Amino acid sequence: MQIADAHNDFLMNIHNKKDLKNYVNLLKNNNVIKVFSAYYFDETKKYKTQEEVFNEIQSSFNLISNEDIFTPSFEDIGFINNLTDLERVIKFKPFCVSLTWNFDNYLAGGALGKQGLTDFGKEVIQVLEASKIIVDTAHLNKKSFLEFSKITKYPIFCSHTSCRSVYDIPRALDDEQLKLISETHGYIGMCFYSKLLSQGKATKDVLLKHIDYIANLIGFDCLGLGTDFNSTGWQNILDFELDYKGISHFLPYLSSIYGENNIEKFAYKNLLNFYNMF
Repeated sequence: MQIADAHNDFLMNIHNKKDLKNYVNLLKNNNVIKVFSAYYFDETKKYKTQEEVFNEIQSSFNLISNEDIFTPSFEDIGFINNLTDLERVIKFKPFCVSLTWNFDNYLAGGALGKQGLTDFGKEVIQVLEASKIIVDTAHLNKKSFLEFSKITKYPIFCSHTSCRSVYDIPRALDDEQLKLISETHGYIGMCFYSKLLSQGKATKDVLLKHIDYIANLIGFDCLGLGTDFNSTGWQNILDFELDYKGISHFLPYLSSIYGENNIEKFAYKNLLNFYNMF
């Protein structure tokens, strides 16, 4: 079965063409046909100038520019200072961007923060959507999420998350949010990152609880993959240390429970359908 993934961090862990070739081989050997690979702005780095940030972005995206399997995205554009910076982000032609990570910034409230969308954040959303770039809600807190849901012109997209009713953490989506995304015919990317699924190292059974809850609540029509894999494996759930090798073995098991049609939606069809709308 084919695989399409709405969020992968490996872009921040490859350093040369050899790393890229090895990872592309891993993807193709496991029927992966599309990966949204994110540039993540690391606030712990000491960038001397804004130009240094954009040079790093350019180098990262140049590395994957000739590989059709990858679609660039941004995880946290909190580094922009003004609309001129935003226009530079838009020129990289990402499919989606998130406004923040887990903390508040001058665009929006992060998962661990308390504030909502700022006036500048609302302006940024308008500019992005006018450029047909999707705002990724994955790291927004609920206040910002609900405010965003009232002003967006597009189906709501959450690239990588988990289910709050199964594991109660701020980064997960609650029932209200899951239903809102479903009502807009949006997309929910199921994360394979242990810390978003349970305390300690998550197992396949834990992952199945998240999938099962969401499927019973809203069905499979907007549920898909948003693994958060990053080519290191240490934070993946048990048995998924080799990233997509684990998924390719897990999908037949899911098909035996939910049916092949539903799991094809989950594995790749829902994401490709969403992607092709834009």
